[in-house]
Amino acid sequence: MFELFLEHKRKKTVARILNERGYRTKRGNMFTDSTVRRLLQEPVAKGLQIMNRRQSKKTGFKPKEAWVFHKVEAVVDEAVWEQVNQIIKKQARNNARPLNLKVHLFTGYVFCVCGGRMYTRESSENYVCQHSCGNKIHKEDLEEVFKSELHTYTVSQNHVDEYFSTLQGVIGNKKQELQQLKRKQEKLNEKIEKLMELHVQGQIKTEAFHSYHAKPYEQLMQVEQSMAELETEFLCFTQQEKSTDIIIEEARNLYERWDTLERDQKRNIIETIVDKIIVGKDDIEINLYKILPDGYMPPSLETGTNGQHTLSNVNFNLCG
Repeated sequence: MFELFLEHKRKKTVARILNERGYRTKRGNMFTDSTVRRLLQEPVAKGLQIMNRRQSKKTGFKPKEAWVFHKVEAVVDEAVWEQVNQIIKKQARNNARPLNLKVHLFTGYVFCVCGGRMYTRESSENYVCQHSCGNKIHKEDLEEVFKSELHTYTVSQNHVDEYFSTLQGVIGNKKQELQQLKRKQEKLNEKIEKLMELHVQGQIKTEAFHSYHAKPYEQLMQVEQSMAELETEFLCFTQQEKSTDIIIEEARNLYERWDTLERDQKRNIIETIVDKIIVGKDDIEINLYKILPDGYMPPSLETGTNGQHTLSNVNFNLCG
């Protein structure tokens, strides 16, 4: 579930996929976006069970000071749990929740050059500025402009291979560093256990024990801190590799595939690659996210390209 959410960033999409795969809740019900959100936010998944939270169903939660925390077996890495919940918080804070299938194709992404958002209704053929400037654009015209620019949104296989080769090298190095730290951790634990045994046996006096124990214990704390940082980095790089691969696959030949896609597939692509569309009186500026991180963009994507439409020149920009 956590990996699905990191991939799609849509609670309803995760619920749909789980239901399609035959999964059900403990009570045998279908998954909903509310169920998915609750399970993703439940700290027991990362190994932390919180008890004594509620006074009753009517009176609500007790003060946090009264809560009781227990460590339990985690079902997901804590770094993954934190990453998922940061996304959920950000979506709620910025009102950036992915919109359901009732919204129009470009809802939330179209802005007027005056700064206002542009909205449309089911009965309308246009996106219209919320302000009184009167600026508008026909729905079909906007989609045609967007489609005409998709052919520039590609990455050569050489650049893709170079990017993944470099990223896999970084992941491999992080994994190797982590293995070295684990071996060091094991040796330090063995050393500390041996010191404890000698102390218990009376071979190391109590007043001298601290001087023997302090240095390896301090080293162990440093190693474990480094391991935690490395594990987080390793997870982030691994997730970056997976998500970038998905985005690249979606970006290939978008222009040719666009008319064959279902409406929700088009919307998913827009949510993935579009930052903002700004509609002027005579031109449209389409700002897209880069497929690959900085330093891996082919020349064709480093600069803007101009397409032609009935609204005159169309500016096609790329966001970092």
